[in-house]
Amino acid sequence: MLLPPRWFPGSALTLPAVLLMSSLLASCDSRSDSPSTTGPESLSSPSGRVTLSVGLGPVGVLARAVSMDPTRLLVALRSDASDSVFDTLALSGSGLVAKEYSLPSQRNWTLDVTGLDQRDSVLYRGSEVFRVLPQRTTNVSLSLDARFSSLKVRFPVLDSLTRFVVEVDGQVWGDSSVAKQTRVGDTVAMDRDYLSADPTGVDHSIGIRVYGQPWDLDTLLYSLDTTLAVVSGNSQGHALRLRWVGPRLPPAGMASFSVLLGTVGIVEVDVSYEDTSLVTYSKGDFGIPWNSAITYGLLQDDRDGQIYRTVQIGSQTWMAENLNYAVDSSWWYDNSPDSGAKYGRLYTWESARNGQSASSGDQVRGVCPSGWHIPSDAEWADVLAVVAGTSGNLQEALYLKSTAGWAPYGSASGNGNDAFGFRVLPSGSRRVTGEFSESPLYANLWSSSSADSVEGWYRYFGHNGPNVVRNSYSKSTAFALRCVEN
Repeated sequence: MLLPPRWFPGSALTLPAVLLMSSLLASCDSRSDSPSTTGPESLSSPSGRVTLSVGLGPVGVLARAVSMDPTRLLVALRSDASDSVFDTLALSGSGLVAKEYSLPSQRNWTLDVTGLDQRDSVLYRGSEVFRVLPQRTTNVSLSLDARFSSLKVRFPVLDSLTRFVVEVDGQVWGDSSVAKQTRVGDTVAMDRDYLSADPTGVDHSIGIRVYGQPWDLDTLLYSLDTTLAVVSGNSQGHALRLRWVGPRLPPAGMASFSVLLGTVGIVEVDVSYEDTSLVTYSKGDFGIPWNSAITYGLLQDDRDGQIYRTVQIGSQTWMAENLNYAVDSSWWYDNSPDSGAKYGRLYTWESARNGQSASSGDQVRGVCPSGWHIPSDAEWADVLAVVAGTSGNLQEALYLKSTAGWAPYGSASGNGNDAFGFRVLPSGSRRVTGEFSESPLYANLWSSSSADSVEGWYRYFGHNGPNVVRNSYSKSTAFALRCVEN
């Protein structure tokens, strides 16, 4: 007799059904669906009856529209006298399955049950040992737990986030990309079935990587590596935090997500982010004001995260402050970090070129950030010609020096008017002997051009005159450095 299945409203794929079938008597039952029985004494030995009850734990709805539906049980009964019975029981849902068998007695039997779903994946597996007595009924009960769970991940899209990757046990389970212009607040969903689970818990390593393009470059911004134990039929919740691994300090707040293991260990990941403002300039002006009439750009050096203001003069875009990137044979003035924040670093001509030979041509990146280079002697001449042509005179230093910070010259001020926003400060120099000198009197800025085997061309700004002087000096002396955009 087959009892009709019952639906339970609000449950996730619970179709309990009870399958009761009459005893199979080998001597009189000739139905085609009778279990196959083998063994030399299967008909001659005294019989006992065995009532088999198999309880199936909940499977649940999986991540996608397709669910793991149990379709049949494979039953194997084997005795210590080589008798065996094999049977297949059709299923229409999870719940309790019951059937009665007539088996040879006075023996120990082993029961093995395997439950399959619609794609022949093993959802259940269990075994039990029992003994059959003559003319007696032995009740054998076996409870089976689901062997799988599923993983659900939900990523809300944040400005500049473009790629989301989920790894499970070292394998990529989800890799999804979106256009940079995707509307903030949209969601990227990743679902994956058949995550192994058992009643004692299966440990899975989970890795989450979030990439973005805050500066039009594909960059890893957030990362998480953790381990979750997935228990079959069990609901769990986890609060985890993504760690910022981007090339600059993390924004105010962190990215966080929550993990929920559903009734069969479904892992649901909801990712949320707080404000992630892009590059902002946070340096002080050291009492030397910037030109409020100039619209400055911002440059972030992706090697160390430092941010510089930039200014356009004519067709060229220059750094509006000295470079402060550390390499060998470079120093802060007086070896003071405060001087470094204000004036940048002092470089020898060779260290500024960072190993590029003098035959490399005019455009030499050297120690400049990516996309920028050391100005050549000709490029210095070009920018000074723009300043001289715009001002109507040859007092380039007056228009390029900062409005404060320079020592006076007699009764005259040594400061400039910074009309172009170039803001040259009296950064001084480091002599070959190791002495620091000339601040706040002079500023010397290298070019990439060589005067001869010993000296390199540079531009000299002084407190005692309105002009910029082209000069050459020992390549072993350390001067300040500006970079110009490619």
